[in-house]
Amino acid sequence: MSNYDDLPSELKRQVAFYLSSKDLAALSCVNKSQAAVAQDQLYYAPEILKPDEGYRLMLLLRTLFARPQLMQKTHSLSIAVVDCSMPFGPESSLKVTEEHRHFWDDSEDSPWCPDYHDIQAKLIHQLSKHGVTELSNPEWIQKIQKWYTAPFYGGLLTILPNLEHLSLSCYVKPVTEPVIAQIRRWGLGSPFSNDIKRVRPPCRIAEGRNDGFPNNLFGLSKDEDLDSTVSQHFKLKMLDLVSGYLSRPFWQFYGLQCIKLSSQSAIACGPFPTRLEICLTHGFNDWSLAELGLYLRSGSLLKHIKIRFEPLPDEKGGIHPNVRFWHFSNLLKTMEASASTLETLALVPTDYAKMDIFRYIDQDLCFWRFTQLRKLTLPSQWSSQSKVGKLPPNIEELKLLFTHPMASQLADDIVNHKLEFGKLCRLDLVFQGESDVAVEESFWAKFKDNRISVYVWVREHSLFAARPA
Repeated sequence: MSNYDDLPSELKRQVAFYLSSKDLAALSCVNKSQAAVAQDQLYYAPEILKPDEGYRLMLLLRTLFARPQLMQKTHSLSIAVVDCSMPFGPESSLKVTEEHRHFWDDSEDSPWCPDYHDIQAKLIHQLSKHGVTELSNPEWIQKIQKWYTAPFYGGLLTILPNLEHLSLSCYVKPVTEPVIAQIRRWGLGSPFSNDIKRVRPPCRIAEGRNDGFPNNLFGLSKDEDLDSTVSQHFKLKMLDLVSGYLSRPFWQFYGLQCIKLSSQSAIACGPFPTRLEICLTHGFNDWSLAELGLYLRSGSLLKHIKIRFEPLPDEKGGIHPNVRFWHFSNLLKTMEASASTLETLALVPTDYAKMDIFRYIDQDLCFWRFTQLRKLTLPSQWSSQSKVGKLPPNIEELKLLFTHPMASQLADDIVNHKLEFGKLCRLDLVFQGESDVAVEESFWAKFKDNRISVYVWVREHSLFAARPA
């Protein structure tokens, strides 16, 4: 039987992939050979996934500055950024510092020490090697000196030479203190919403300010200055963007062509995410939709989109007009360039009880332009209008969301699609309660005979039944 020590380094790295950070740290203390394997995995894909874990950023920077060779090992980075001021700037009094401490770090044993000032100075020095100085980019350097968090994260992105994959979650600056219930209303429907106690509503950002994430994180001084020279971060091969809400500064950065449609250099420099998740709330309006449309039609390499529609009742008890689904369906009808690269599309409501928002789906909505689409998630309202035949020919996995039992005609339409194109192999049916699950035995037979695996879910996360093909 083989001994672990006799395994080649490549196999050891694969084993280390399944270990937690604490286990890897313990492994690195065994001997030098194990330390090399553990360090490779620890620094290959660092994660800072909570907005209150800013101290982990400082610890990571301190380690990288102490051992510069580790910068070469980082190829992937996952970060959650809250654009706020760190509570230990020299301009802050001790009282204000302690009062706002939780904005940056909620831990009781945080490194509250002068070392942070040393890290700040070393970061500015490292950025100067990449051409970022107080002369070339005074706003970015000044914000680092004033202890804003986003520029520190942006500095980390700049000094990592082999960074290929960035997963970026952005959150608003905490300046007000609404009740937690308002957080969801403002579109922060994220895994971290319970950790954010103070948020700024999106409307405050859409007032033409230039100090949002695009500027602070990536060192951009003014929107009109974007050109091909702003390309230091666009070496990424994959960019995942998760934003709790839709705001103009985000889209001005995510799709640079929305700012300079006539500038080919601006379009070429990206960065174009391959994965995008957004929530369309009551703050979503026509000009936002127009910019989103320009971005989607830009010829980007976008492959995965998940859009959560949040219906809000207006004074008359109907659906808020700014989030009617037909706005988005009209956008889909005009899709051209990006349609050939899209592989995954999910259109889901944030509140299943109000899924009637999808009654606004345009009668002529057709997904045929999505020639590379493999996975599609839709509400049952769409399929109930006999549009299954308009699904892309290469669709392989289809997920339908129900608020009522499944109709027999829908099963026939799905089977006919499989008979015509031969690609569909998996069907997920998501119901809101066990009482709605009324899939007749004849349905199972139809799907099985045509080699379609069917999975029935209750509230999306509880598997009710499974019939593999």
